[in-house]
Amino acid sequence: MRLGPLSFAGFGFAALAAGFGLLSAPAELAASSTGLTALADTDGDLLDDALELRLGTDPSQADRDQDGRSDLEEYLLGSDPNVYEEPQNLPNGFSTMAFEVYQVGPDFILEFYALVTDRVHSLEICRALLNEERVYRWSELVPYQVDVVRSSTSLSGFDVQRARLRVDSAWVDQHPSLAFGAIAVIDQVMLADSVQLTHSGGYLAELNFRLNEGGTRASLGSNTHIGVAELSGGSSAAGGGQKAGGLVPVDPGAGGSTTGSSDEICVQTLVPIANLGGGRVQYVVADAGCDPEPGSVCMPGCALTKDDTIIGIDVIGLLGG
Repeated sequence: MRLGPLSFAGFGFAALAAGFGLLSAPAELAASSTGLTALADTDGDLLDDALELRLGTDPSQADRDQDGRSDLEEYLLGSDPNVYEEPQNLPNGFSTMAFEVYQVGPDFILEFYALVTDRVHSLEICRALLNEERVYRWSELVPYQVDVVRSSTSLSGFDVQRARLRVDSAWVDQHPSLAFGAIAVIDQVMLADSVQLTHSGGYLAELNFRLNEGGTRASLGSNTHIGVAELSGGSSAAGGGQKAGGLVPVDPGAGGSTTGSSDEICVQTLVPIANLGGGRVQYVVADAGCDPEPGSVCMPGCALTKDDTIIGIDVIGLLGG
């Protein structure tokens, strides 16, 4: 593993804090009540411990299923890091990216991952609110950069590159709903990813979606195993149909992870009501309730999120499609 400079070649990483008057330079890292510490990576696989808990992998094992591909490699390639596969059945390498967030107490972490043969040629991050969408530059965010790391992988000809930012949680907690999107040119290919955030029972949560069983990241959502994107019906105002997805706490040590009902997941059905431009979509929560999901916890206040407004980013629209 080797530390890179605080910019990739041509890196256009977006600043998230400059000009808002909300943040100061990050203070010392704080541990949560559950013992989690922001940016900690016990097994050294470039997936932070808190993020591994959110993704369902093991913070103490770099390759939980012992199939020769690290959890991070499988995560980026879309295979299951918790299920052993014969080497000949594992996916081959390809240029791809992922954008993730998590929270530990006062620290809100944004992480960008890329599987590359050459380099990340450019990277921008946008923040979407109900009344605003802005794109920020890397040069504006020097006080909030944590590190940029490039490391070899088990995939011939591919490296993994990671960039991390840390800001104050107050910057996201104050908004009822917001979304972040990342656009990158990786090995001459333009890619995008997004995360959607809202609140349930006073806790910050991410809406997670997928297209079908075994699928990866949908156009609105994150590549975790929770939630289903349903593309039937709905308003044409946003160029799409209803979506249903599970809510999971952004802070894996927060009360939303422990005080809800066990073996269930908070599922919201979203109806698009407005295309706000630049990939930004306004949804209304048409229905919300706890559905069975082994190993999960339905967040407190789930049913009360009905009629809430959700701001999302459709990555197709983000790419100009």
